[in-house]
Amino acid sequence: MTRALRSRTRSLTCAVLLGWTMLQCIGRSDAADGASPQQLAPGDRVQVIVFQQPEISGDFIVDGAGAVTIPLIGAIAVQDLTLGEAEKRITQRLAEGFIDRPVVSLKINEQRPVYVLGDVRSPGSYPYRYGASVLSAVALAGGIGMQEQAVAGNRSEFLQADERLQVAQATHRALFIRRLRLEAQRLGSAKFDLPRDTTYSRDDPDVARIFKEEQDLLAVQRAGHEQTLRLLRDQKPRLEAEIAGVRAQAEAEQTQLELLQEHIADYNKLVTTGLARRYAMIELQREEARHKGNLARFAADIARLENSIGEIGVRMQEAENEYMRRAMTELQETRSRLQELDITIPVAQELRETRFQQSRAALMGMVDASYAVAILRTRSGKEEVVRAEMSTRLLPGDIVEVRRNGTPGSPSPTMSLISGVAMQANSGQDASKAEPLD
Repeated sequence: MTRALRSRTRSLTCAVLLGWTMLQCIGRSDAADGASPQQLAPGDRVQVIVFQQPEISGDFIVDGAGAVTIPLIGAIAVQDLTLGEAEKRITQRLAEGFIDRPVVSLKINEQRPVYVLGDVRSPGSYPYRYGASVLSAVALAGGIGMQEQAVAGNRSEFLQADERLQVAQATHRALFIRRLRLEAQRLGSAKFDLPRDTTYSRDDPDVARIFKEEQDLLAVQRAGHEQTLRLLRDQKPRLEAEIAGVRAQAEAEQTQLELLQEHIADYNKLVTTGLARRYAMIELQREEARHKGNLARFAADIARLENSIGEIGVRMQEAENEYMRRAMTELQETRSRLQELDITIPVAQELRETRFQQSRAALMGMVDASYAVAILRTRSGKEEVVRAEMSTRLLPGDIVEVRRNGTPGSPSPTMSLISGVAMQANSGQDASKAEPLD
């Protein structure tokens, strides 16, 4: 009886997980409609989470062959795949005799770095940050101009201050919308909206994207919580029906016992008068003991089932408490971080303005046309050299070369990118050009 209960519970749980996975996939595909999905490449550090399988979950690095090696199933090629495609491939491999109905989640923990070389102060590799441009990469590399260090000493300071301000503002925007979602979750609401007095607008593409992601997350979490409670509630009527059945059996057994006891009393009179055999009397007493044992067993079954009903109530309350506890904990953390940003952003704005006033002339020199920029970029496993500007967005793994026009000397290996662009232009070929920031 208990084994059947567990089997039905597992089946319903699998159905919940399947529905949650479909919702997650729908949310991801909707989020990706407005932008080209990023493809995985060697050097990316990804986090693979297999639901209820911590031994094969964890962080993995895409190796030089474009694969991640996961315990139990070995190497899986993910190069040039989007996150959704990589999840699907890993799920298919796990489903091939390893795990029944696996649920896989994949995210990028660390992007490939960008590389800056040429006429910069500190050539090398630097961590990739979302929204990075050639200008910010050059700033991380110490700025342009090996001979202008005295003049442009604080260029990078301005760019770093500007980047810190943008990151702080983007973080504040995301946390503000997250707080709205958590407050709606705490109140049990299915939806939320931006207040009228806020500075953020749904017309902003970034705000609209974050708002949709948080709304989808609220819907998924709420649906999962309600499904969990529904599964627990559905077990109670079945247990009550089992209790009624056991009680009916116990009543029938009690009736048989009473009839048997009456028969024993009558038979005992015959034994005392010598009209019946004592051996038959012993058999009747054994039958009486068997009925009493059945009654005790039925009582134990009823107690066990009633205890199971009580445990269902406790588990429902625990699920509700855990759902609210997570929401309240995350809400408190979000409010605390928003308070910190409310203090940090004005200071960052003032610092950025100060750095801008100090380095304005140097920044104008950095975006001057006297510098040539080229990027070596890998797309779908193929390398290509693109012309760029200081405002061009960077992608993970980009190799950026910055040179002053008219740099004396013949092309060297470090001049290969700009030289390649120049050779394409001289030969009449169209050198591709990267898109600048809007």
